[in-house]
Amino acid sequence: MISTDIPASGYVPGKQYTVILKAAKSGVTKFGFEITSEDSLGSGKGTFSNTSEGNIKSNGKRATHKSSNNSGSGSKSWTFSWTAPVKGSGNIHFFAAALVANNNGNTSGDNVLIDTLSIAEASVSSTDLLNYAKIEIYPNPSSKELTISGYTGAADYTAIFNSTGNLVFKENYSTILNIAYLEAGVYYLKIVSGTTSVTRPFIKK
Repeated sequence: MISTDIPASGYVPGKQYTVILKAAKSGVTKFGFEITSEDSLGSGKGTFSNTSEGNIKSNGKRATHKSSNNSGSGSKSWTFSWTAPVKGSGNIHFFAAALVANNNGNTSGDNVLIDTLSIAEASVSSTDLLNYAKIEIYPNPSSKELTISGYTGAADYTAIFNSTGNLVFKENYSTILNIAYLEAGVYYLKIVSGTTSVTRPFIKK
């Protein structure tokens, strides 16, 4: 029942993917589902979110149907988004259960369908990171903020060094950095993923 656009190489931490859940059984007209995503210890990982279709309910850790969108003829599908968890989460397992019912007023002819899907976490190699390094930071020069673009990997953190090589800033990776507190001058922004890093210079006005 579960299909996704997650590649065979695995999910990239923090990236959003499309999930489709389709339940089918001849002769049924009412459908419902619930889906979760968990690590090997049974802890919820990743975040479910609705699509513009507004066809599901989600509290982030699980998704289910809406009563206004549970009818079909022999089959029913729902499309929604799933954002992969942070780096190091490891293998993720989707568990889905769907109710397929003939709407005859009792439980005869109704069934529960169950499906699972396991996906691995993609490994971001040094080559991948360097390929991602079509990185641009803008505006440059800047007086308040820097925006990082062109990088879709799962970096560990960002760091800023001054012109003499001293560390002045370090935090978890984010695409927008506040640099208003820095003194005017030349700095170097480093994006670090494991043992690999990419550095870009910028000017603080």
